[in-house]
Amino acid sequence: YNTMQRAIMNISLPIEMVRELKQEAKADRFSSLSEFMRHVIRERRRDRLATELHEERRKILSGEIKLSKTLPR
Repeated sequence: YNTMQRAIMNISLPIEMVRELKQEAKADRFSSLSEFMRHVIRERRRDRLATELHEERRKILSGEIKLSKTLPR
């Protein structure tokens, strides 16, 4: 992500939420609130992908989805 061009996005948050985010970023030793927010977004993406993969695996194991016999198992 470091080589990508960046855009600035302004958001409105409750003051208390901003305080909490700043405290978390500092406690986790992020160099900036922006870096912390990028980390949070990456974690959310990773978690969403893991959930999707888990659901696909469940469907395969339950027989809801059939695997092609030409695919290696």
